[in-house]
Parts: sequence; C-alpha cells; structure tokens
Amino acid sequence: MPLGGVNTVIRMKANPKILSLCLMAVLLFSAAAVLNSQETAADPDPVPGEHTDHEGFTEWTNKYVLPTAAGSYYLSDDVEIKTNYWTLEGDVTLCLNGHDIVTYNNGNMTLTVTGGTLTLCECNTGVRYGYWDENNYVVSDADPGEETAKVELIGGMIRTTTSTSATSLQVQSGFVFNGGNIVNGLEIRATNNDITAVMNGGTISGNNATLTKLGGLNLSCYATSENRSLSFTMNGGTIALNKVSYTPDKGGAGLSTYFSGSYETTLNVTINGGTICDNSTNVNGGGIGLNGNAVLTMTGGAIRNNSASNGGGIYLAGTAECSISGSTISSNTATNNGGGIFLAGTAE
Repeated sequence: MPLGGVNTVIRMKANPKILSLCLMAVLLFSAAAVLNSQETAADPDPVPGEHTDHEGFTEWTNKYVLPTAAGSYYLSDDVEIKTNYWTLEGDVTLCLNGHDIVTYNNGNMTLTVTGGTLTLCECNTGVRYGYWDENNYVVSDADPGEETAKVELIGGMIRTTTSTSATSLQVQSGFVFNGGNIVNGLEIRATNNDITAVMNGGTISGNNATLTKLGGLNLSCYATSENRSLSFTMNGGTIALNKVSYTPDKGGAGLSTYFSGSYETTLNVTINGGTICDNSTNVNGGGIGLNGNAVLTMTGGAIRNNSASNGGGIYLAGTAECSISGSTISSNTATNNGGGIFLAGTAE
C-alpha cells in the first residue's frame, strides 16, 4: 500500500476482530509525534461557484432580526439575536458581508434554523485570526504569531457572546455552507424530517465542549416519528481548533455524531475535500468520532494534527463503517490507541 493513503482504499466496520487493520492504518496514516502547535490550521479551501458580489441580493439592514422570506440577502451591519428560532418561509441565501451574527441571552442561547434551506456565503475578504488562549477562544484582528496554533477567519461569523455550553447554530432543515465562519459549534439535527447538508467552504472553530455539547460540527439524529436520514458532504472548508474535554462514551472533537430518538436514522458522511485539523479531546476521536450506524466515505480532504486518547484522527464505535481512498490522514496522535484510526465497535 502506498504511504499516506494515496490510491489506497480501506473499507471497514468497527470491530475489535480487525484491530490489526487499525494498527496498520496507524502506521500508514499517522505520525507518532506530538501535535505541532506551531503549525497554522489550513486556510479555507476555494468555494465552488465562489460568491463575489451582491447582484440579485437584497440589502438587509435590520440589526436585531434575520430575513425569513425566500430570497437572497446581504448584511449591512452586525446582527444581535435574542430569540431562539430563525424560521425560514422558503429557501434563504445570506451573505455575511464581513459582519457578525451574535446570539445573546448571557451567551447561553442557540440560534435554531427551521423551515427552508439556508445557504450561508461570504464575499468579504477581511481576515481575523482564531486561537486558544488557555481555555478562552480568541478572535482577533492581530496575528498571534507563528508560535500559536491558529486559523484564518475570512469574512463574518456566527457566534455566541461567550464560549459556553450553547452551540452557536443549530440547523433542523437543509443547509449549504459556502463561506464565512461559525465559532462555538454547529449542530445539524434530523428530527421529524430528512436532512441534507453540504460544506463547500468556511470554517467551524472555537468550540469547547465541557458538558453538554459534542464536536465543532455535531451531526445529531433524533428521529421521533418515523425513520429518517441525515446526509452531510464536505467538499471544502476547514474544521479546526475545537476541543472536547469530558468523559462520555462518545467522542469527536472536530466532527461528532449522536443518535437518540425512538426511530432509526441513516447517517451518511462524505468527505471529498477540505481539512479537519488541530482539534483535541481527552476522550475519543480528535478529528472525527462516529458511532451508531454512521457511514463515512472519504475520497479526498485531509485529517491532520488532531489528538485524542483513542483515535487521534478517526474513532469508530458501534456499527459505524468507513471507506477511505485518496485522502491524507497524517500527524494525528493518541495517548492510548490509534493515532490515525481506532476501531472500538462490536459489530460482526
């Protein structure tokens, strides 16, 4: 097999009987070195059909509510949100235009999107920097220097006022992420409908899960009335500098999954491009943590410089499956097992 996984295909179910495959994946895909804190997280990848101007967009000037009627809009100022739900009456495209959407209520409120499909994009090229100062995620105009792990935040963002137990954005309908930034967590949740979400660009960073949250991007399955499906595709963008620091059975600091509800949800995760890097947890799955009946297919992209107790790059539990070809999984570390990939399930 070629070193680094290029032209290599791996198909596996989480099963301790194939632990030897896990160890082989570690040798092939992971460097047994300490996470390099000096390396800068990858810049967001180019967005297919990049949004560059506001032709056909309507200016949005309200500083306290967001548009709900179907259409395309761009922000003219920052927006301060003090209500929980953003109910779309149709499909909405929103260009952040270098501005921020900030959820208030003491920082403990999640902005929840329901209704139509939300497309989030950005044409502003202004750069800020995100990095950790101990347990505080800092967003600054100033570059913290080469000694600090950081990510470039291009354009505006959706964020909470503080890094608390609240996730910044929860989407319960279709979602297309083309640009901009989400700080302090994104949850895609399937409850009473099937969900399709696509990430073509932008960044997800600065999530610090200490009790109730999971990864920077959490794919949640809460089917309560009938069987449902949730599909997430990553073609570009960056998921970086997210933390999970508690001890549940589940994991995934960068991308995590969660299953609940009384009906089954089919969860498919496809990674064709983009970067998941510099995420860390004291439990399982520094880059990606999958459980339940999740299926991961990787044909591109990179998972690097993530750290965990088990599965620095990828952690698979339960009956989760994955197929990997042409991707880069490198420089991930684990204090216990599986620097690159660790399989912990019991499926036959």
